[in-house]
This record gives sequence, structure tokens and C-alpha cells, in this order.
Amino acid sequence: MEIFANLVGVTFRGPEAKEIVKDLTPESGCLLSLEPEPDNEFDQCAVKVIYDPRSVHIGYLARENNYEVFKALEREEELKIEIVGFENTLKPTLLITNPPFGEYQSDEGELNELDD
Repeated sequence: MEIFANLVGVTFRGPEAKEIVKDLTPESGCLLSLEPEPDNEFDQCAVKVIYDPRSVHIGYLARENNYEVFKALEREEELKIEIVGFENTLKPTLLITNPPFGEYQSDEGELNELDD
């Protein structure tokens, strides 16, 4: 799986989310996590984007690109998140992928081999 998706809804998340997103860099992808939100009143396949160091909900994956990611999260698949660009200061573009079987993403965002 390889999905490109914009982070949206930041302006509705409050000043803390805005400040976090303004400070994101391409290296910040490892600080983000994704969480399905099936009870979202606007989108039953909503995927929250969380800034892990402070456990702050900073926005959502754009609806156009969230279905496959939502289903992968329901299956509890491990996903890798990278920031690959910025449409504007509050709308980074994320790349979401599945690491190959036998690999995992470290806390520093590096891909490592699993020991057998």
C-alpha cells in the first residue's frame, strides 16, 4: 500500500494543533500516528492524525484518500508515515505505506529488520 493524503481539518483543532503543524518538517513523520474514528459524524472512515510526543489530535487524512488506510488500521496493520511535501503551512502531504513483512519502524522513524 502506498497512499498520498493531505492532512486536513487543522484549523478546527485549535491553536495547539496549528502550532504543531506549522513546525512539522519531513523528518517529523515518525512523530505522527493514525487512528481510525468510525463514529465520526461526517465520515465513517475518518482517520485521525495524532502528534505522538504530546498526544495531540492535529487533524484528519483527507476523505479522498482515507478508506484504504482506515481498513488497514482496522486490521491492525503497522503503517509508516512520511511527510513528503506541503500544500501550504497547515496542509502537509503525507505518504502512508506498509513496511515490508519482517521490518518495523523504530521510534526514530528508521526501518529495521526483525530478528527471527
